[in-house]
Amino acid sequence: MDSVRKQLTADQTVTHLRDGIHRGKWAGELLGTLAMAQHLGVSKDAVRAAFVRLEKEGLIISQGPGKPRLVRRGLRKSKARAFRVGILLNRPPEDESLEMRQFILSLQYHLRDGGYEFHIAPKTVSCIAGNPAALQTLISKSPADGWVVICAQREILDWFCERKILTFAYGGRSFELPIATFGVNYTSGMAKLTRLLLEMGHRRISMLVPPDWKEPCPNRIVAAFLQELQCVSPSHSSYFLPPWNFDPQSFNERLEQLFRISPPSTLIIDAASRIGPVLAFLANRRIRVPEDLSLFCMAKEESLEWFRPKIAHFSYDLGRPTDRIMQWLNLAGKGRQDTTQWVVETTIDIGESLAPPKKSLR
Repeated sequence: MDSVRKQLTADQTVTHLRDGIHRGKWAGELLGTLAMAQHLGVSKDAVRAAFVRLEKEGLIISQGPGKPRLVRRGLRKSKARAFRVGILLNRPPEDESLEMRQFILSLQYHLRDGGYEFHIAPKTVSCIAGNPAALQTLISKSPADGWVVICAQREILDWFCERKILTFAYGGRSFELPIATFGVNYTSGMAKLTRLLLEMGHRRISMLVPPDWKEPCPNRIVAAFLQELQCVSPSHSSYFLPPWNFDPQSFNERLEQLFRISPPSTLIIDAASRIGPVLAFLANRRIRVPEDLSLFCMAKEESLEWFRPKIAHFSYDLGRPTDRIMQWLNLAGKGRQDTTQWVVETTIDIGESLAPPKKSLR
């Protein structure tokens, strides 16, 4: 692994120096190995390897031991190719939350302002999940120097890591992988929320989340939820995690089934965009929040402030995740590999939609 990382750093360093020579940034005498390594923030080995390759390409000339290398005169100056960034979305933008759509727009603005070339992959994570051949075809037909992958499953991120593709994971199952990451730690928040609901007396707790959160195996959030419920039910009942096909019809059919015989006392929803349909469903059946049902939304969006009662949700301060991505790209351009994982912790905003269950639902 170390030899592979050294090779990646050398490749990125020679690309950076080559582009600088063509732009005219480097002319005449080059900095020595140590000075250049300090200037670029890379190792001396990476600089030595880059110098050897540039000499073979005829871009620089060695003057012998102890003397600085020279940039060959008469090289045609041309505009260096911009760093190309591919963006692999989890779902089509129109199916994403408002918060995610705002992030995608902000990312595109920052990439354009930073002089990067970028494109959004024609297919999404949800389309190619479980199909390595489709992922291979997608990436091979979408040339990029680095990828920003949004909310991907572990198998997809493993695929990028195994092929040593420069990747930044925004959300998704990226923890414990050697990959740069920015994400929210919903895992500890979900454990705290489940304990809080149990302490309030809730036992009939249903969480409606996308199928890929549970398949092929539960993600960390779902696993934390199920772990806390062990004291209530050792088996992982489908009552806690009702199956549905991630479309409006399936969602409403699942709600009908949930409330037909043994209605839950708490409903946990993953996205704010589904809170409106849930409240409409409850209103048609004269089910009150929180008197008859406690309601919690995992996402944090401004739209939740418009509902009454105020919907309980996770709260967190994302700061500016695009700045983190731009920092990663800047280091990549200098030949430096960055696998730092930035994790934002969550707290619980109780709102007005949580209450102890009625005795009949305990």
